[in-house]
Amino acid sequence: MKRNFTCYSGKDVTLRMLWGAYRLDCQAYPNQFRGALACLSWRLKNPDIYSVVVDNATGRVVAYILAMAVTEQAYEKLVSGDFIDVNMKASDVVVPDRKGDYCLYISSMVVDRNFRKGIPGLMLFRHFRERLENYEKEGVHFSKVAADILSSDAEMIALHFGLTCLRESCHNSKIYVGNGLCFE
Repeated sequence: MKRNFTCYSGKDVTLRMLWGAYRLDCQAYPNQFRGALACLSWRLKNPDIYSVVVDNATGRVVAYILAMAVTEQAYEKLVSGDFIDVNMKASDVVVPDRKGDYCLYISSMVVDRNFRKGIPGLMLFRHFRERLENYEKEGVHFSKVAADILSSDAEMIALHFGLTCLRESCHNSKIYVGNGLCFE
C-alpha cells in the first residue's frame, strides 16, 4: 500500500501534532530528556520551532524536528555539556525576526521506528533545509549551531548537517556544533 505524507510547520502544527511528537519522544529518549511543558512554553514564544510529518492514512505524526533560535547565553549553556535542554526557559528562545546572526539549537529530530528507512525522514530533512534557506533569503543567518546527540542515528544526521563533535556531556551524550549548517 502506497502511503502519503504531509509536512507541517510553524503555526500549522496543532496541539494534537505536538502530542504525536511527544509520543515519538517516548520511543526515542529516556525520561530525563523529555519535557512536554518546556516544549510547549518554547512553542508559545516561537511557533516556528516545530516541523512535523503526518501519515495521511492514520493522521499520526511519524517524524518531527524541533529546532530553535536561542540566546547566546543559552547556547553557551547547551554546548557546555552540563545542561539538558528541557531545563531551558521560554526566555532562552529567540524569534529571529530581523536580519542578523543567530544561534540555532537542534533539540530533537525523531522518525518513527517503522518509517526510518522511508519517505518521512527525507521529507522532514528537505523541509528543514527549505525553511533554513528561506531564513537566509530574509537575511537571518544561523552562524552557531548546536545539537545534543544521544544516538548513533542522530550522530549520522549531525554529521550530514556538517556538525562536528565538540565534547561528551555529563549526561552520556555528545555535543555537536557547527558554524552554520551544510546539507551534504
